[in-house]
Amino acid sequence: MATEPATETPRLRAFREGHMAFVEAFNRGDFEAAFAGLRDDFVLHFPLGFPVKELHGREKVIAFYRELREDLDDWRLQPREYFQTGPRTFVIGLENEGVGRTSGLPAVAWVWDVLELDEDDRPVRADEFFDRSEAFQAAGIEEPEAR
Repeated sequence: MATEPATETPRLRAFREGHMAFVEAFNRGDFEAAFAGLRDDFVLHFPLGFPVKELHGREKVIAFYRELREDLDDWRLQPREYFQTGPRTFVIGLENEGVGRTSGLPAVAWVWDVLELDEDDRPVRADEFFDRSEAFQAAGIEEPEAR
């Protein structure tokens, strides 16, 4: 379960609770529901070194994750950290777990998302990082201590 900071603000709590609905839909493979709130002009930037650089729009994001899920059995996201770094900017630490469909080997990877929302709290942009400190640098704040 995700870490709930002792000083969690009502805004961060509401964001975390909404994000957990995304995680639940994602983990059951319901990408239509998981990404229902994305705008048509949403942009997802992947970490440096990832085979895909970026995706534009809800439909491309859904198609990408459907295809990727075909390679991983029981792929699950486990949110571990939530931070609000600006009025509409959040950093989320996610542990990705799954099993390679062909290899049968477990796969675990940490990703930190910097998520920007519009005035209606719909995601406009997400930047993913494999390095926690890079995520906080991109969000424009000093990296807090790990919880």
